[in-house]
Amino acid sequence: MTAAHESVLVDLVEIRSVCAALVDWFDSYTAGFPPSIDELDRAVGRAKRLPDMPGALGRALATIATGGRGATRHDIFDAVDQLRYAASAPNVDLRRKRGGPPHSAGSSRLTLNEMAGQLTLPLAGATRP
Repeated sequence: MTAAHESVLVDLVEIRSVCAALVDWFDSYTAGFPPSIDELDRAVGRAKRLPDMPGALGRALATIATGGRGATRHDIFDAVDQLRYAASAPNVDLRRKRGGPPHSAGSSRLTLNEMAGQLTLPLAGATRP
């Protein structure tokens, strides 16, 4: 885990993708169409590679990444509901602002000045009783 004074780059698109993969698996399972356990293993593996995150989303990912050890059935369904919220977040829009400098040949990285906006981390400020 990182110290409180350190910054961690969070890939919101990857977080959304991991959450969506986990939610899709659980939705299929609870609907009576159990998907491959390999799909779940891949999604859980991706969740384990995410950086530690605070808040409800971080707790939900940790619950799923640990295989639900020590969690009740209710805890797992609550975690999946948290992931569902994150998975439903819209994609990040990285369109360039008008009049911004063109990219150099071969460069696909946008600078902060070229960003049109940033997706807010789901549940970033949410607290639960």
